[in-house]
This record gives sequence, structure tokens and C-alpha cells, in this order.
Amino acid sequence: EQQKKFLNIVDQSSNHLNRLIGDLLDLSKIESGLITLKPEQLDLADVIRKSVETNINQIKSKNIKLRLEIDKELPKINGDHSRLMQVYNNLIANAVKFTDLGGQITITVKEKGDFICSSISDNGIGIPKEEHKKIFDKFYQVDSTHTRIVGGTGLGLFIVRTIVELHGGNIWLDSTPGTGSTFSFLLPKIKKGTRIHANENNANISEY
Repeated sequence: EQQKKFLNIVDQSSNHLNRLIGDLLDLSKIESGLITLKPEQLDLADVIRKSVETNINQIKSKNIKLRLEIDKELPKINGDHSRLMQVYNNLIANAVKFTDLGGQITITVKEKGDFICSSISDNGIGIPKEEHKKIFDKFYQVDSTHTRIVGGTGLGLFIVRTIVELHGGNIWLDSTPGTGSTFSFLLPKIKKGTRIHANENNANISEY
């Protein structure tokens, strides 16, 4: 049992170091203008479900209820699969990190005009309004006891914002301390001859 305990600590530490190295490498590419996209036609619903599978063990370990609300027949987008996976992985992992045991996370994806809007919501600790504009800055972290406990590089959301903007979209935060946070971002859809209008009630809803 003691060996398992120490091996688990080693595993967590190595994963943290791996994320730190990855973030620093991405930061270097961004600052040198070398970060590039490999766009292809993508179904965002597939990308999201793969991201959920990547994070499902962490979600289950905290007994968090996950709800997916994805419009049926979403238009495709031109996007870089691995980079968009990075965006969803970061936002979902953050939601898990700052949500208490037995909490809830909701991922909503809807068509909105010429864009597809994705939102990742949690009912965790929330973020003060004065921190909202700074939360996407490089190396910025909300100064709270919870943040210091869970750790982080302060680069994840900066990289997420950069990737979203490289795709021609934008990202924002809605949050109130004590009630949770919602990170939302827009990605342009592939335009067709006839515009498809989303019905707000026409959603594929599933729970984990």
C-alpha cells in the first residue's frame, strides 16, 4: 500500500511536469510566431466526445455529473483537430479541478449564426468579476487558496485563447464566486449556400 501511495505521487508529479513542459513549448512557439494550424473539416461533436473520454477518469474520481447538450447535425468547421482537443481538454480539466466532489459540469454546443458556440460550465468555486479580463493573460492565476492547492502553470488559458483566435474565434468567461464558471468560445462554421438555423430545442442530450 505504501508503494502504491508513492507511485501515485510520482505519476501525478510526472504528469504535472509533462503539462508544464508542453505549455512552455507552446508558449515559445506562440511568442516566436511558429505555432501553426493543420486545418481539416471537423465535426465538433466528435472532438468533444474524444475530449470527454480523455478526462473521464478524473471526472469519475470526483463523482462529478457530466451533462452534454449538443445540437443535432452541427455544421462542420475548418479546424486543427489536435489543437481543438487541447482547448477542450484544458477547459474540461479546469472545470474538474475547480469543482467539488459530487458537483456538475455541463458542456453545451449550439449553432449561433455563422459560428458554433461551445460552453463548459461548472458549479465550482467561481471567479471574481475583477479577475475576468486577466484570466486569459500569460502566467496569470487567480489568487485563491484553492488555486494554490491544485497548482498550475498559468499558461493554459492563454494558450486556449491563442488557439481559438487562430481559428478566427473568440473566448470569454461568465462567473460568480460561489456559483461556478462558464467558459464560452465561438468557432466559425463552414459556410454553405443555404444557412441552417439551429433550433434551441433540437439538442442531443446525454449524461455521464
